[in-house]
Amino acid sequence: MRKIIPYGSQLIDKNGIKFISKVLESLFLSSVPSITKFKKLIKNYSKAKYVLPYNGGSSSLMLAFLSIDFEKKL
Repeated sequence: MRKIIPYGSQLIDKNGIKFISKVLESLFLSSVPSITKFKKLIKNYSKAKYVLPYNGGSSSLMLAFLSIDFEKKL
């Protein structure tokens, strides 16, 4: 019998659904004010000095590699 290892999961509560619904119904889907509020929430939660949101995991990983001067090893 195979054992299933879950890839990932998320926790979206009622407040999250309410926030996402407001964004989807607004004129600003991918710009201020929703992104500004998101950055502020993440910055406060993580106590980070800077926050730079990206649209996906691949873009985020590329930025992380570039920020540490990652070089491709042959």
